[in-house]
Amino acid sequence: MIEQQSDPGQPPKGQDSIDRRAWLRDRQGLVTGIAAAVLGVVVFKTLTVEMVQTHGFVSEDLTEGKIAVICRRWTSRPGRAH
Repeated sequence: MIEQQSDPGQPPKGQDSIDRRAWLRDRQGLVTGIAAAVLGVVVFKTLTVEMVQTHGFVSEDLTEGKIAVICRRWTSRPGRAH
């Protein structure tokens, strides 16, 4: 149930304690920017550069003419138990 306040200009209960703990927008932006920069440096440091190589490409899975049956994934026909 939502409580109706008699004075709409009055802050909600507990808002003053939140305001005391909250950072100013400038500080929030500064900390967010620093965190993004640090994350960017970490990600950039983990990237590696390798020489271009030629790899073979197979467009289809090779089964050598065999079909595998996975019983757990097999769907039974109606009226037939597995």
